[in-house]
Amino acid sequence: MPEHVTDTATPKSVGVNWKQVSWTAVPIFISVAALAVSVRQATLSAEITNSTVYDRGVNVVLDLDKVYLANADIRSYFYENLRLEKADPNLHRVEALAEMTLDTYEIVLLEIRTHPSHYPSLTEYHQWVIDGFRMSEVLRNYFDKHASWYSKELGELRRSSG
Repeated sequence: MPEHVTDTATPKSVGVNWKQVSWTAVPIFISVAALAVSVRQATLSAEITNSTVYDRGVNVVLDLDKVYLANADIRSYFYENLRLEKADPNLHRVEALAEMTLDTYEIVLLEIRTHPSHYPSLTEYHQWVIDGFRMSEVLRNYFDKHASWYSKELGELRRSSG
């Protein structure tokens, strides 16, 4: 090859520019780290949501249980189909507890509709509500009188109770 012609096919320097590579790798590393943090935060958020949903559902039912315990003398209106007469001195207390019971059913149904994945078995809950209606003429009558206050789903459970 003549002296004045140079070979352009082979580079004179084949070295790696590590400074350029390191500046390119930094944003990639930061992105991967940020993704890992985001995944962890999403996992924690899901766990917190699960716990919150569970707590809300359980607390509303336990609050109802506390009211039944504090008013054990009127429990038979809800578990033994005891008839409530207009002249009964417990009329207002029994009706108030009927309303609270129906509101509790409605709140839990709302939780189930809002977070269905947190309630894997709807059958047991529905059966609890249906049994509540079956065991309480007061509950059935109060619901029938105020059906427009409640969801269609609760109405379907009421009809299922007979």
